[in-house]
Amino acid sequence: MNRLVNHYWKRWLRRNRLKLAQGPRALPRDGRLILEPRVEIGDVIIETRDLTIGHSSYIRSGGQLIAVESIGRYCSIGNRVMIGVGRDTHPVRWVTTHPFANDAGQAHHAQNEPVVIDHDVWIGQDVIIMSGVRIGTGAVIAAGAVVTKHVAPYTIVGGNPARMIKVRFDTDITERLLASRWWETDHADLVRMQLDDPAIFLSAIESSPATPAVAAYEQTLITRSGCKKAD
Repeated sequence: MNRLVNHYWKRWLRRNRLKLAQGPRALPRDGRLILEPRVEIGDVIIETRDLTIGHSSYIRSGGQLIAVESIGRYCSIGNRVMIGVGRDTHPVRWVTTHPFANDAGQAHHAQNEPVVIDHDVWIGQDVIIMSGVRIGTGAVIAAGAVVTKHVAPYTIVGGNPARMIKVRFDTDITERLLASRWWETDHADLVRMQLDDPAIFLSAIESSPATPAVAAYEQTLITRSGCKKAD
């Protein structure tokens, strides 16, 4: 894709409340990116080939999306975050970890599963998330952490390797937040609710005589050839 065409699609995305800093040419040649409204992606390297990102999530610049299947709604991802780093890229049980073994016809083929990031996850800058990990809804990952295993919902982790620092809420609040599936509520309804007190927020959702509207947002499909509204 030439620069003029890429620029056209960047502007098209902006008009549709989306941002992809590098435009469609950021994707690999056979890549597919599906975005809900209000998603913003900074200047990142995109290697993963099939990725869906939910409403209002954003990714700051300098990172890499290596192997990631989905990022949920309302996620905040900082600068220089690497997601889906391979665990088995060099064969540590072979004679050598160097790829010169390819010259002998003994190529090493890494088997790495993609990362799944659920909803309302906050990932600090310079975090590394290894392949095959699931980050639960409401989790917080401290800056500089190296995440090697699944992170439970509403927990705060940090360090290398990342370990639990504390939980965000008591068990009752955590279970009620997950059961509420509040991220499925239409954004227009969410912004009218009290968000600074989980107990009040949950009481409002649980006692409401009318079920809040479930958000079914329009999706945009982006490939190297351009952008369109998804079917």
